[in-house]
Amino acid sequence: MRFKSLGRQLNMKDNRSFYVDEIKCPGPEQVMDFLGGEMDDVAAEAVKRHLGLCSSCRIMLNDLSATMSELKSLDEEHGAREDLVEKILHAVPDVGSETGLVEHAFSLQVFLRLAAGFIVISIMILGFGLLRSDLSYGPGVAVRSESLESDVSGKSVAVVKTLQWLASVQQSSGDWDAVSWGGKREYSLALNGLALLTFARSGDLTGMNTLVMDRSVKYLLRCQNEAGLFGSENDEMMYNHGIVSVALLEAYAVTRDPKLKASVDKALTFIRGQQLNTGGWGYVNRPGEIANTPVTLWQLQALLLSAKLGWEDKGYSLKRGLRWFSSMVDNGGQLGYERPSHFPEGSTTLTAMGAFCIFSASGVEKVPDTGMLLRLKQALDALKPEDVRTDYYGSYFKAAALKSLQKTGGQDGRLADLQHSLIAMQESSGGNAGSWSPNDRWGGVGGRIYSTAVAGLTLGLISRNTDTTVPF
Repeated sequence: MRFKSLGRQLNMKDNRSFYVDEIKCPGPEQVMDFLGGEMDDVAAEAVKRHLGLCSSCRIMLNDLSATMSELKSLDEEHGAREDLVEKILHAVPDVGSETGLVEHAFSLQVFLRLAAGFIVISIMILGFGLLRSDLSYGPGVAVRSESLESDVSGKSVAVVKTLQWLASVQQSSGDWDAVSWGGKREYSLALNGLALLTFARSGDLTGMNTLVMDRSVKYLLRCQNEAGLFGSENDEMMYNHGIVSVALLEAYAVTRDPKLKASVDKALTFIRGQQLNTGGWGYVNRPGEIANTPVTLWQLQALLLSAKLGWEDKGYSLKRGLRWFSSMVDNGGQLGYERPSHFPEGSTTLTAMGAFCIFSASGVEKVPDTGMLLRLKQALDALKPEDVRTDYYGSYFKAAALKSLQKTGGQDGRLADLQHSLIAMQESSGGNAGSWSPNDRWGGVGGRIYSTAVAGLTLGLISRNTDTTVPF
């Protein structure tokens, strides 16, 4: 994530599923009994322990819990329905009392109860599918999928599985333990912000997703100090603070929670206070610090998003920041890291970052140098195809830049190729089904939370068929 030498990358194995195969997974009916409190204490404790180890079963638990809640809300909305099991049983004559065939009657009753129960479960599954048939990818942008399984591109299935995996590994305290999944501790808050962004941009704010977002927001707010900074003061603090600020702004965009707005106010004030005299942002504001493109981008995205949501550009921080960003563009339309034509880690991701940020600023701040805009577009068009396995982070910004240029209704072939590549790389089985292996250049920094969140964000971004009102 940081565009300088990152040292040896970690190669941590996931240890969360180590004992899973040694314990038999409960079936849907057992999980439903667990949710309904119909198990004895010993059985319930055994299921609880297993759920703590098996992410696949936690996903099933979340799905069934959300389904039951949504069906209950439908019942409350449309009126109570007669219990289906009892309805079937009332229609059966009490043959045992008249014929004396007690055993036959008992067997028939058991059979009918099982049959009725099967029908109820089938209806619940059907109802879950119908409830999930309309998904959104971004605030206010609805994308209809006629069937999750029949979607040719597979994007709907892939995004849903991404959210399910992230939900299954969220801690009860609301955070994602990024270190346990291979991430570096100093970037823990930034990684939590990326995970929250995935849910905030999904457009699906019902059931499980609402709970995940609420927990995450509360956790991040507990990490904010009186000065408005998220986390502690260290060399990575502006990276962490910028990403968390963007995530909370997007959460505010869909919830409009006044308590969240107050926290965002403080976060934006901190961003403005850390802006360097040059107009950009470095890792920290200290004498001799030089602004760089990746850190500046996240602060600018927070200011851009806040401006589109009605915040005032106090001190012209946004205008000054965009002016600095534009000054990084060289004659070939490529963005440098700390100065024009400065590419310590290559120019592809930096150029995509610049194109995305400057093009997404249209409508908020006008960029007067039309020649520079043309050079940016030409440089973006000239970017060579890159194996997504090498850089999830760079691929996200490349997709974001291409989408910022894409006219409504159009489709860039490079976006389709990227989409198919990501879907093919998503894990389809085991405890990590729905996630992505952290095997790219930044995997040793961000771990599996990073790779899964960024890949999910990229797929969600590509799936949008119209422009949104927010920068991303």
